[in-house]
Amino acid sequence: MSTHSKLTPDSEPPIAAHHEVSEPLTRWQHIRRWCYLALVALLADTASVMTEDVEQPVPLRSRTVSTRPLEGSEFVFWLSSADPDDDIQTIIDDLDSDGKYQAFLKEHSDHTLPKTPWTFLWTFAYSPEEFQDNDWEAPCNGYAEFACEVGERHGKNMYVLALWPDGSNEKPKNSVDDFKRRHSWHIVAFYLRYDRKTGTRNYVVFNNDTVTYLQPEITLAEWSASNGYEIIPGVGMKKWKRVPHDWRAELGRHIIQPNLIEDQIEPTVIGNSDLMLAGR
Repeated sequence: MSTHSKLTPDSEPPIAAHHEVSEPLTRWQHIRRWCYLALVALLADTASVMTEDVEQPVPLRSRTVSTRPLEGSEFVFWLSSADPDDDIQTIIDDLDSDGKYQAFLKEHSDHTLPKTPWTFLWTFAYSPEEFQDNDWEAPCNGYAEFACEVGERHGKNMYVLALWPDGSNEKPKNSVDDFKRRHSWHIVAFYLRYDRKTGTRNYVVFNNDTVTYLQPEITLAEWSASNGYEIIPGVGMKKWKRVPHDWRAELGRHIIQPNLIEDQIEPTVIGNSDLMLAGR
């Protein structure tokens, strides 16, 4: 018996439907998929951990911050009197300007890159004490955490920005930063600086050991793109707050806390006295 019992002499065998062959995922698309799956898996156990009350940094002075005019976008010639072996609170209190903060980290810290998921979780969001105990070596999230601890202590409204590769840096490069732009997500800290004398606003970004003042017209999305990243949709922009020192809570705040857009960022007001920020 014919295998095509419904065929007639005038009919033809059915033609198989055409299926397009999907393109293989690029490396950065794999990273995106992995990050989403990891973040979703954390939801099951994170909410309960984050309900614990944690004491927040107490600002040393008024939340009105001051500055002298900047000559460039980055600090170069500042020196910090802080000793890396001092009591950690003494160090934090001494880093009362962005220039001193950068000078201290440029001199005493080293950026590391976790090589395994376990190392990533073990080193995620070091506390200031752990950053110091680890000889001032930390991945990007440790730097961001320290920037927020110092910034909030000195009256700044600190935020964290979570980024992932935008796919524009697929060619092999040699530096650690180039490797991160192709393979890994990245976390930085920032605040929005508002000068009430001039009415200008601009972002100040803490990227590992470098503090950068963006021009007033530059958005965080534009700055991210200029560095080969984009802000992770839905979870990329959060108000910083100290959470229980548990990797689930420290990762979970990127999920549980409300995500923000740039119009929702509360600025840090620049006052009239030279207390806090100083340019080159």
